[in-house]
Amino acid sequence: MQPQEPPHELPEVELPSAEFIVRLFVIPALIVVGIVGLWLAMGALGGDRADALTFARRIREDRGGWRAAFELANRLRSDAATASDPRLLGELTDLLDAELDRGAEPRMAEYLALAVGAFQTEHAELADGRPVDPIATLARGLDARRDPAVRVASAASLARHAARLEGRLDDPGTIGALAAASRAADVPELRRVAAFALSFCGGGGTSDVLRERLHDDPDRYVRDNAALALARCGDPTAADALRAMLSTDEDPAGLGETVRLQALAALARPAAVALLRDVRPQVEALASTTDGPVRDEARSLLQKIQSTPGL
Repeated sequence: MQPQEPPHELPEVELPSAEFIVRLFVIPALIVVGIVGLWLAMGALGGDRADALTFARRIREDRGGWRAAFELANRLRSDAATASDPRLLGELTDLLDAELDRGAEPRMAEYLALAVGAFQTEHAELADGRPVDPIATLARGLDARRDPAVRVASAASLARHAARLEGRLDDPGTIGALAAASRAADVPELRRVAAFALSFCGGGGTSDVLRERLHDDPDRYVRDNAALALARCGDPTAADALRAMLSTDEDPAGLGETVRLQALAALARPAAVALLRDVRPQVEALASTTDGPVRDEARSLLQKIQSTPGL
């Protein structure tokens, strides 16, 4: 039997974590466009944790199909209490593990991966108390043998967890899987999300991978993601790319204002102070020749530059 197509009449809704995506990076906003249909509205789901576990049981019993995973993922993005439940996360992690082993229905694995990424915790356990590791399972979803949609969903969920953990996601296996995904020649959307996720990971090696993507990737948005990530930690190799983003002559893909806001936000990070001297002319130009949020952010950053000795 052929898998059912998603209903076309469903309206699109905003991707999860829009605020941190918009305020920290520009390119994940493009990922929103690239992952068409992942977060379509299926209607508000009432009830509590018990209802969510019912969805998990339906998935396990193969009664709800990918639609049950779809609805549960949609529920989790707006229900913080349910999205903090280790038992539910354990059930979904176990289901995703099994689906990755089976490999029969990519859409099921895709929505399960998104559901696992919607949680506000990485602590997960099964009904018998055994712990499971959702981060490791999502890393499995990045394997090159998987369907591209599964790989992109897994990378996006790892990015959410990595951003929430603020540098504490430092598992070498996960970072290695993201690094490999950032080099996926045939899936530019995956490279964009993987570079974004790496920017929030701790541990060694991430900067080397991001520098590689900055210099070698053919996709402009992968390079920009890498540059913004490096800028946030003050890496001087990002300077040329930042000057281009801040230039009033540059407007990649018609996203000039958003690009500039993200570059300014990256430069406002404490670790980025060493880069401010390199981009001062561009910041001064934005502070005097633009208006709106870009001008305000540029003026704020210019005040910081002017008050910092040596800049």
